[in-house]
Amino acid sequence: MAEDAFAVFYQDEYERSFRLAWLLTNGGSDCDDLVQDSFLRLQRHAGRLENPRAYLRTVLVNLCREAHRRRERDLARTRLLANGAARAMEPADLHLLELVADLPPAQRAVLVLRYWSDVPDTEIADILGIRPASVRSLVHRATRRLHKELSHDD
Repeated sequence: MAEDAFAVFYQDEYERSFRLAWLLTNGGSDCDDLVQDSFLRLQRHAGRLENPRAYLRTVLVNLCREAHRRRERDLARTRLLANGAARAMEPADLHLLELVADLPPAQRAVLVLRYWSDVPDTEIADILGIRPASVRSLVHRATRRLHKELSHDD
């Protein structure tokens, strides 16, 4: 498939492909990445395909399945770790663990990295791709939220 023809195909099929990925992943945040990966794979084989639309759809469905399986495995691992940790914790600690789990992902990440893994702020910033000042800000917001939640429980 020529470059111009591929660009036209991309424009014609992107929205339909995105809707398919969105529906298959329950609106997952990685829909656009899955669609882009599908088009990249299609582009590698485009010259040999009789039906590029069908190939694109097949690739996209398979990538969505893989993403779903990966999320399920990650969730299962998290549950196993949490269950193992939960057995060794007091009820108050379990409550705190639940509150931390409810934090937005970035706030949860900085707290876990800082207080559980003892990672310095500069390294946390590198890991998360943010500035050290943002790490401190996220820690402040997270601890403020946890304090507020814990004081409501009293």
